[in-house]
Amino acid sequence: DKSKREMEVSVQPDGQISVKLDLDWKASVEEYPKDHLNGKMIAQLNQLLSKEMTDLAKKTLKKMQNARCDGLGIARQLMAYHPDTWKKQKENWGSHYQKVKFDPNIQVEIRKKGIIN
Repeated sequence: DKSKREMEVSVQPDGQISVKLDLDWKASVEEYPKDHLNGKMIAQLNQLLSKEMTDLAKKTLKKMQNARCDGLGIARQLMAYHPDTWKKQKENWGSHYQKVKFDPNIQVEIRKKGIIN
């Protein structure tokens, strides 16, 4: 239903670039009317979906790095907030991008359930 994204790009003293990516997703579940979701079941689903989506994000980011696809605009963040680091790495950004350390964290919260709320 809703999504909120926060991304923080940081550069370590040794030049290692790390990206912390936090996503908060608000979701709704349509269910079979006889199968009522209770609070405990929703909490379990939130936890399971958060873990599965975080794992999927890690795999997707790894594929993007292998393909040298900077779809999140890490280079732009470096240009704007870490210009000295960018000047050192811009010549061969594709290979440097493959070494960026990503830390995705996705939190799913089911806020609505059922066909009719």
